[in-house]
Amino acid sequence: MARANFKSFGERAKKILVVDDESDIRDILSDVLTSEGFEVNTAENGAAALQILLKANYDLLITDLNMPQMDGIELLDRIYEKNMEVKTIIMSSFLSQINTEYAKRRRVSGCISKPLQLDELIATVEDGLEVN
Repeated sequence: MARANFKSFGERAKKILVVDDESDIRDILSDVLTSEGFEVNTAENGAAALQILLKANYDLLITDLNMPQMDGIELLDRIYEKNMEVKTIIMSSFLSQINTEYAKRRRVSGCISKPLQLDELIATVEDGLEVN
């Protein structure tokens, strides 16, 4: 299956913010997504991610749910309250915490189960970026 091309000639790379309290996961996602042509930044929790999102626009947010200081649910709530335009992918071992109606209101484009499968990650990111 051919992968979607998210960077055409003269277009900027799609910007992705990865949020996870585990540095190994942040590093792996950053490396994989950068190798796919995305511009990737990372944050260690929801509070740090919110500060980044207040300063710059991102095409996609990938966030863990369970993190210290500010978890993924609170981050999604804050993004929603501030009416920020960012598509979101949730990754967690506990995806049952998110119900469908909540996900729709918070602009959740997809979910990734942990432990991560890299093929699933890339497909979910591509699908998430294509959602209007």
